[in-house]
Amino acid sequence: MKVIENTGETALVHSHCPRCQGAVLSLLYTDFLGVTMMAVITDMNYDDTIRIKDSGMVKEDDVLEVYKKID
Repeated sequence: MKVIENTGETALVHSHCPRCQGAVLSLLYTDFLGVTMMAVITDMNYDDTIRIKDSGMVKEDDVLEVYKKID
């Protein structure tokens, strides 16, 4: 488990299973209800998550361009 970013009450964490080679990207945060976690199963490794996190927001035109290529 590697912490990608920790900003006080929120942490972005990458977890990798050496047995199945799967990975989970988790967002953990605390609020008045306690600790909440949202997670997504991914094939990204730790370096991929750092690169994508630092790449900026995806624009609408980017999404349309990908859609046109796969349609």
